[in-house]
Amino acid sequence: MKIGNTDITNVKIGTTAVSKVFIGADQVYPNTDSEFIFTIDTSLGDGLSEFEFNPIHLAGSIDYVIDWGDSYTQNITSNTSTTHNYNIGGIYTITISVNSGIKNWAFYNSVDKQKLISINNWGTHPVSLKLTFSGLLNFQLSALDLPNVLYGNNSSTFRDCTNFNSSLENFPFVGRCDLVLYNCVNFNSNLNVDASSCYSMILAFFNIDSFNNPINFDSSLVQDMASLFYACNNFNQSIGFLDLSSIPNGNNFQQFLVFTPYDNFNYQNDLVELIGWNGLIPTKTIPTNVIIRFGTAKYEIGGQSEDARNYLINTLGWTITDGGGI
Repeated sequence: MKIGNTDITNVKIGTTAVSKVFIGADQVYPNTDSEFIFTIDTSLGDGLSEFEFNPIHLAGSIDYVIDWGDSYTQNITSNTSTTHNYNIGGIYTITISVNSGIKNWAFYNSVDKQKLISINNWGTHPVSLKLTFSGLLNFQLSALDLPNVLYGNNSSTFRDCTNFNSSLENFPFVGRCDLVLYNCVNFNSNLNVDASSCYSMILAFFNIDSFNNPINFDSSLVQDMASLFYACNNFNQSIGFLDLSSIPNGNNFQQFLVFTPYDNFNYQNDLVELIGWNGLIPTKTIPTNVIIRFGTAKYEIGGQSEDARNYLINTLGWTITDGGGI
C-alpha cells in the first residue's frame, strides 16, 4: 500500500497489525502483487455455473479471502472445499488473499478443474506445486511473476496437461521434479527453467511429443535424470549443458534419450561437452558405472567423440547404448 508515492509495509494501527485494507468493496492492501489470481470459464467441464476451490490446507490457522469475481467476497477459516454458485455462467477472474492455511492450490482436487483457463498472478504466498495442475486440459499461464515454491516439491506439476504450452522461462523447479511435464504432448515453448534447487528429474519431460527447443538450465544439484527425454518424438537438441557432477555412481539412465530423433551431430558434440573432454581426459567431475542410452545416435570413429566414449566405458565403467560408430 502507498501513502502518496511512499510504499508502506507492515501496516499497523497502534501496535495492531493490519492484514487487509478496503476502500468500499475494493481491497487495496495487500495489493494484487501479493495475491493469487486466476480466471475460470464456467461453460467448460460440466458446464454448470459454479466453481469449487479445494486447496490442500496446512495444519493450524486457516484464513484466506476469496473474491469470486462477481462482487461476492468470502472469508474462509475452515479446512473444507468451497463452492460458489454464479447467477450467470461465463468467464470470471478470482482473487485469493491468503493470511494462512494454504499449502497447495491443488486444482487437480477440484471437480471443476477443467474450468480453469488462466493463472494471471502467482502472488507471494509460499506453496508446493506437487500435482497442482495435473490433468487440466484448458489452462495456460499468463502471470508475469513467478510462484513462491516452498515445501520442496514440483513433482507432476503439469502432468497430463496435454494442451499446455506456456513459457516456463525461469520457472522454479524445486526439490523433487519428477514427471513435472509428463505427457504434455503439445508443449513446445520456453523450457529454460530455474532448476538450481532441483535434485531429481526422473521422467520430467517424458512424451512432451511436440517439444524441440534449445534448453539450458542449471542442473548442478540434480542427482537423477533417468528417462529425462524418453519418447520426446521430436526432440533433437544439444544436452551438453547438463552437469553430471551430482549424479551418484552407478546411476541408471536406461531410457534417457530413447525414442527421440537425437542425431549424430548433437551426440558427437555432447559426448565431448558433457565430460569436458580435452583430448586426453575429462575436465569435469564424472560419476562412474553409469548405465545410459543415447537412442540411435552414432559417434565418430577416430574422432574426439569416440575417444570420450571409450574413456567413459573403459576407464569409468559406463555402459552406453547408442547407434554405434560411423
